[in-house]
Order: sequence, then C-alpha cells, then structure tokens
Amino acid sequence: MTQDRVRALMDVPPKGLSEWYFHPAAERDAVLRRLMLDYEHEAQLDAVLQCDLIP
Repeated sequence: MTQDRVRALMDVPPKGLSEWYFHPAAERDAVLRRLMLDYEHEAQLDAVLQCDLIP
C-alpha cells in the first residue's frame, strides 16, 4: 500500500466493505528482505503517515 495505491483506492473505492492492510516499517532487516521480497515497507510507512490521505 503505497501513497499512489491508497489515493487510487480513495478515488474509486471498491464496492462493499473493504479492509486495507499495511506492513509499514522504518527499515527492512535481513528477515524482511528474505521473506517479503516485493513489499515496500518504507513506502507503506510513508503512506500511513501522510495526513493529506485522510479525507
């Protein structure tokens, strides 16, 4: 969940109930790099902290 993804979902929210999962982290350690190769933990933290994403 990056800022761009959150903005896109807010522009056209899915129908029905939605739950958005974030896996934010300030940095990725060896375990995160090994187990979650494609996750952008730092970008997710940025998305969670952006006040302009709150409607």
